[in-house]
Parts: sequence; structure tokens; C-alpha cells
Amino acid sequence: MYLSPSLNISRMYRLYLEKCRGTQSEPVKEAMYRSIFRTKFNRAFHAPMKDTCRKCDAMKTSIEAKTDADAKKHLLHLSKAEGARQSLRAEEQNKNQDYEAFSFDLQKVFLLPCLTTGEAYYCRQLSAYNLGIHNLSG
Repeated sequence: MYLSPSLNISRMYRLYLEKCRGTQSEPVKEAMYRSIFRTKFNRAFHAPMKDTCRKCDAMKTSIEAKTDADAKKHLLHLSKAEGARQSLRAEEQNKNQDYEAFSFDLQKVFLLPCLTTGEAYYCRQLSAYNLGIHNLSG
């Protein structure tokens, strides 16, 4: 699980202090906050290295819950995806001048605007989709 790269423990601690002031509760020291964050939560401050398929993510979660039927569905899904990749590779190798081939790739989704202010950070943001179109024939 990842948190936004624009967020860090110091900013989270400041937000925690604001919340404590609002609820008039006694905050813990920053060193204690850091210690709890590092030992009790499995979070990192960077964007994931790759985008993943929503179906794969749901199936992996089910597999972690030890559901055999979902594990079989996930393997079937992965084999279909690999079959599609192999077909694409085969078509790339057997280029035929009689037709054109294109590949579309939804590469990355950027959340806009990139705001780090506590109130705005957790609000819904606009999504900008980066779509790549590649000509496989030429």
C-alpha cells in the first residue's frame, strides 16, 4: 500500500495535531507518532511502480483470503492475458503489408491538481488519462 509521494510523516503529524486541537485531545509526541507509523502500518510514500488490472487486484485479494475458486479464475485470467500478448508478438513478427495494426495503451492516470493541503488532499480530484497509440506496422 502506498501513500502519495507528496505526503510524508511530518505532514501527517501536522494534520494529526490539527485534528487533536479540533477535538481538544492530547496529542502524542512526534517521535511516538513516527514509531507507531513505522511499526504498525505497512505504508510507503511513493507511487506504485506499475498500474495493475482491477480484475487482477480483486482476484489477488480473494486468493489471499484462500478461496480456491477465485485462485482458478485468476490463473485463467492471467493465461488469457498471456495469450493476447503472444498473439500480439506473433503479429509483430509476421508483419503483412496488406493491413495496418495499432496498439492502444492506457499508460498512467494523473490526479489533478496535485495539492498537498490536508483538506484538498483527501477530496476528489480530476483524473487525466495518458493514452498511448502505437503503430505496429511501421
